Amino acid sequence: MKPFLAIDAGASNLKVALFEPQENGTLILAHYEVVSLELRGLEETDRTDLLKEKLQELFDRNEIRPKGMQANICAPSFQCFTKFLRTPAVEGSKVGQIVQYEAASQVPFPLDEMEWGYEIMGTADTGELDVMLMALKEEVVESLTTACNDLGIILSVMDGAPAALRNAYMHNYAEVQGCSMLLDIGSKTTNVIFIEGDGFFIRSVNFGANSITQEFAKESGLDWAQAEEYKKAYGYVHMTNMEEPADAYQAILVRTARNVMTRLHQQVSQTIQYYRSQQGGQTPQQIYLAGGGSSLHYTAEFFMEKFNLPIEFFNPFRNIEVGQGVDKQTLSTNAHWLGELSGLGLRMTTVGLTEFNLLPKHERISLQIEKRSLYVVAAVFCVGLVFFAQAIMNIKIASTQSAAAEEIKGEFSQVASLAGQISDGTIRLGKAKESSAKMERALESRYYWINLINGIQGVLSKVEPEVYIVTQPNELAAITNRVDELIAQYEVNNGAKPGNVTNVQTAIWIQSLGPNMPTITVAGSGGSGGSGMGGGNAEPGMGGGNAEPGMGGPPPGGGMGGPPGGGMGGSSGGQALSTAPLEPIDTIYLKLRAKNIVNPKPRETLNREYSQLLEKLFREHEMFSNSETDTKVTSGGFNVDSDVKWFDFVLQLKLTSPIIMKDPELN
Repeated sequence: MKPFLAIDAGASNLKVALFEPQENGTLILAHYEVVSLELRGLEETDRTDLLKEKLQELFDRNEIRPKGMQANICAPSFQCFTKFLRTPAVEGSKVGQIVQYEAASQVPFPLDEMEWGYEIMGTADTGELDVMLMALKEEVVESLTTACNDLGIILSVMDGAPAALRNAYMHNYAEVQGCSMLLDIGSKTTNVIFIEGDGFFIRSVNFGANSITQEFAKESGLDWAQAEEYKKAYGYVHMTNMEEPADAYQAILVRTARNVMTRLHQQVSQTIQYYRSQQGGQTPQQIYLAGGGSSLHYTAEFFMEKFNLPIEFFNPFRNIEVGQGVDKQTLSTNAHWLGELSGLGLRMTTVGLTEFNLLPKHERISLQIEKRSLYVVAAVFCVGLVFFAQAIMNIKIASTQSAAAEEIKGEFSQVASLAGQISDGTIRLGKAKESSAKMERALESRYYWINLINGIQGVLSKVEPEVYIVTQPNELAAITNRVDELIAQYEVNNGAKPGNVTNVQTAIWIQSLGPNMPTITVAGSGGSGGSGMGGGNAEPGMGGGNAEPGMGGPPPGGGMGGPPGGGMGGSSGGQALSTAPLEPIDTIYLKLRAKNIVNPKPRETLNREYSQLLEKLFREHEMFSNSETDTKVTSGGFNVDSDVKWFDFVLQLKLTSPIIMKDPELN
């Protein structure tokens, strides 16, 4: 096998490795190099020219001829969307259909603008399938592809950084028992990866080591390049009981580093709690540090103090042979931030790994050819006919002029007949297009309900499993990763910071959805099970799922297509489709049951503020009217006692595009 390249197009660094595969299936790391992309790599702009420039310089410097070489490449975490789903255990083809339906609601961009794929990671205790979804925007895929193709590189695999890291861990630490956590601290993104046997879960936190540089530059007055250079030379994480440096710049730097790492520790702790409670995972027994951000001095000691767990730096070349041309001493100091290169290299020789490949699909090209094949065949036939007639004329003219004249008349007669056939075919094609347009309207009407449900799911996912409680002004806000950004936004909008910002856990279920306004009853304090969008055991944000332990749950039924008891398609207590009017529906009513949040955070108006936050989010959605009189809360039992677990309320939603119940042309 020929040598090949592994390319990690990270946020702040471009990492390239040259691997030599062996006949026995092993790999040899022949060469590697890390090139800084500086501030240009962190910008949210097209990086094609930057990557091509840095790759060309690297190849020239090392006398590597990339033309014709195969390569595996991975996109950085900040450009990679990952999501874990649970689907019913059905046949393989049906799993793809379910995942595509879920992807349409989970991926924050239209699927036709993304390259995406999925992997079945295992089976949950409930019998459901654990599925990992990964997606890249088309412009990211195009940028990486163009940068490589322009240099003559043949791309074989386009992966995402999280999947590549998982593959590197599984190859090098397969013997480790129990639950391990791989903490990959990058420049813009931190990946918190849990590996437990064959189980795998990841959450990406949207800040990393570059936050230290940015905040230090802001406080010290240095530009970004100066701040980054100073951080690498003098930076460390300030530990408890450690004296503050005498140098003023260094004092600002180490204090900033500790603040950022403290925020990161909080995010990691929340992720561990979510992994245990929602994914059924165990507490990590070992933490491995990866990524360039973990190279800052005392990072390992800081997390060892916070988590009270064994900490060691990740070695992605533990079970990969290192070639003679590689400086092993240097590699031992920075191997922990080369995990993606190891994972990409293993894709060429090892089976049983996470095998995402988000290169542009050949099926799309085939589909375009198939759509136009009728016109292409007709055009080729006509052109071929002309050449055929011309060839016949030339042959007959070479024989005798008189015979050629008779043949020409015969050919013209045939052409006239074919012209009539083509004319008839054109008429039939027009009728087929008209019929196709009617069918397209019918399909659009059918999938309108899916889009409507996706729209409602998208709004509900923003208000659970928790929201911010803002004091002065008294209101609730959707949760974000950065409280400081929320406070800054309030200062811009209101001219002052809020008095206080805390958070509270929430839960919400759909009781019914229909064209008629439902009635409200006060929720009880107990219950069992929960039915949200499609039933229980959904992740927070899906509009369904089991209530927290000890919190009780809503009465059975009430989900979209759920068991009897409410909702579109329910047999009782809801609004059945069979009684819906045939006139277009422009207003629907959504009856919701939400967790009483006055109990943990005593403020009498919290339940009403929760419903007002939902009002605001629905008005911001493109499928619903932004008018306060059209999209609003119409009724609700907000003032419930603190010992009552739930409260009900009704939202009136004015649709921007009415639901067409009957199309006369289709009849």
